[in-house]
Amino acid sequence: MSRIPREIIQTNDLLSVARQIQSYCSPTFGLEEYQSEICRKNPSHIQILIKASKLALTECQRIFKNDRWQCNPQTRGNQSLFSYILNYRNEHCNSSLANKETAFLNALSTAALHYTLAEDCKEGRLPRDCGCSIGPPSEYMHGEWAWKGCGDNVEYGEEFSRLFTQGGKKSEYDLVRRRNCGIGIKVVKETTTVHCDCLGKGGKCEAKTCWQKLPAFQVVGNRIQELYDSAVQVVEVGGGLRTHFPTDVMREDTLVYVEGSPNYCERFEDYGIEGVVGRECNPKNESRLDLPYCHKLCCGRGFERQEITKAENCNCRFVWCCRVECDTCTTTKVAYYCL
Repeated sequence: MSRIPREIIQTNDLLSVARQIQSYCSPTFGLEEYQSEICRKNPSHIQILIKASKLALTECQRIFKNDRWQCNPQTRGNQSLFSYILNYRNEHCNSSLANKETAFLNALSTAALHYTLAEDCKEGRLPRDCGCSIGPPSEYMHGEWAWKGCGDNVEYGEEFSRLFTQGGKKSEYDLVRRRNCGIGIKVVKETTTVHCDCLGKGGKCEAKTCWQKLPAFQVVGNRIQELYDSAVQVVEVGGGLRTHFPTDVMREDTLVYVEGSPNYCERFEDYGIEGVVGRECNPKNESRLDLPYCHKLCCGRGFERQEITKAENCNCRFVWCCRVECDTCTTTKVAYYCL
């Protein structure tokens, strides 16, 4: 039986604990039926799901900070953040199918779940379910080695992530979702490396102790972003998927979607789409990471130049005794905003 994490237990009243678990795992919070059942059977994983959702959201917003879509999910009612991200749909277009952003979120959220599980297993946060990785040694290691240390448990992360994301119905949407979630798992596995320490006298590597090591999650996010950029549109045919356009190629790691993306130029506040009006931008096409390029961001509507004057204290000095005197300096900032 899975261990209930300390974060969930806020009282010794077991009935209260049961109610909290039931609330987190309820379908009314946005989980699919099969996901709710898995959640109820694995209460020790509730905090993992919450942690993974925050990791996925932070990474998504980093990647799309300068895009028209900024990955700002708006959950509805009791819906949990993780269920929203994992089961994200283009609801404001009255569709249950998947667009390109859905594909990205499905892959990223599953990768975040896989990653978080692998890391927390290693750290001993799920002692009754998993521990350090005991995966096989890499085929690239030669000579005397020992598979020791405490590696990230990528194997358990994959097992539970597949269990949690690969169920459900066999609709077109679910075929697409399962494929994209599986690609998120694949990316975590492919970016995991083998870390080795050498043992030997005089700096010689007479023996190696090796273990699995996850990369920074940004590495995973960057790879999924690359796959997002090359995603292809598909249709369901005979219980399978094929490309919508004959010239497109669907490889093993190709993210797929069914419908085109909504108009992110317009504001749809209920669905986390803020539009572009009033967003600050950079009029020059230069590599500034803090601001997007105006001609790319502003949807062809142009942008305006504003001068913002600000008065603030400057040249402050201590005067004996005992006060601080400052001059007033005026600064003018030139900024550009989408119309």
